[in-house]
Amino acid sequence: MMGFKLRGLNYGLTDQAITSGSNFFCALLLVKILGLTEFGIFSTLWIILLFISTINVNTVISPMMAIFPGHQEKQKYNGSLLIFQLSFSLTAFLLSFIVAIIYLKSVGAFSLIKTALLFSICVFLHHFQEYFRKHFFATKRFSSAIIIDSLTYLIRLFLIVSLVGLKINMDLSYVFLIYSSTSFLGVFYGISKYKFKTEKEFIKKDFHAHLIISKWLAPSGILKWSSINVFTFSSSIILGPTSIGIIKLSQNIASSYNLFLLGLENIIPLEAAVAYSKGGLNSLVTYLKKTIIYGLVFTILFAVLLVGFSNYLFETIYGKNFIEYSYILNWFASFLFFMYTCSIINIFLITISKTKITFLSYLFTSIFSVIIFYPLIYYFEIRGVLIGMLASYGFLLTVFSNQLKRLPRDIK
Repeated sequence: MMGFKLRGLNYGLTDQAITSGSNFFCALLLVKILGLTEFGIFSTLWIILLFISTINVNTVISPMMAIFPGHQEKQKYNGSLLIFQLSFSLTAFLLSFIVAIIYLKSVGAFSLIKTALLFSICVFLHHFQEYFRKHFFATKRFSSAIIIDSLTYLIRLFLIVSLVGLKINMDLSYVFLIYSSTSFLGVFYGISKYKFKTEKEFIKKDFHAHLIISKWLAPSGILKWSSINVFTFSSSIILGPTSIGIIKLSQNIASSYNLFLLGLENIIPLEAAVAYSKGGLNSLVTYLKKTIIYGLVFTILFAVLLVGFSNYLFETIYGKNFIEYSYILNWFASFLFFMYTCSIINIFLITISKTKITFLSYLFTSIFSVIIFYPLIYYFEIRGVLIGMLASYGFLLTVFSNQLKRLPRDIK
């Protein structure tokens, strides 16, 4: 049994390395291919895609991960899931097309209809590919999940590197065509290995089961996304797409830290659950305190490297023309402490089944962010975005801390 768990963990880490690594290098190349302004437009549209992904995860994928192991009619459940995902992806396609048209028109982008259409197709295929990837992990078909992501992400990276090597000019529509095509490869493989049956009775029953689970998950996910991303998204609207392009230069580099966070998510929740079941709250708190200390040591070292080598990293990755923006990397280094601490707190609350606190904390933080984002960005521009993100992280941690003070009394 332990060997099976380790095998699943190894596959999970490999899969994450493929997806995160490919996304990281693609983003670096796109900066050079598109230039700051078009890269900013791409980044803004990608934020829209990630927002849709948050809803997809919390309405289709997360409930699937919880329901599938105990479902008695797995092929019929697969049929229900396929209908749910198809419905979601079609809705996402239509909405993303409308939003993309409005946004692209507001920034005066070229090839408006073509770019919006290809972006919407990318949204549709991306979420289907993500569904099959997660489904194969849920069904312990790890090698199939790896193949899907290899077809999608590694071929995508190969194509972009090849086109750069051949010095072929690419605009936004060309980029979304590449992203859509590679996602299609993953979807095509996924559907070829997917076994399902459809039955009306099960569709209704499974829909109700998903609704019960997602009714709190979906709003919590949306609030979590909006509490921080409202600043980067709004900067593109208020200051123009170049501003988000500048911010993304640093975010691309700092995002390599996410590999550490995602790796922990495969280990800590299980160990935390074991500690809580065996030794109760005291055992859980003791385990998480040790985890926080070890994790913070790594986070400090990583942040010091980012700050100490910010100029070198920018010059090496982007070139001398972008060194003037390397100071932003110092801000993202400070965000890492909040990201790590909040991640551990979330695991703690999930373990003791107090997820309502998570919802309320992100609700208050989202309200706070919406109140402060416009004056900060309008008066302080890019620095206002960074100040707002730091303030929101600090506010979130403060709310979490106040809520945690009441927990021992509530748990008893």
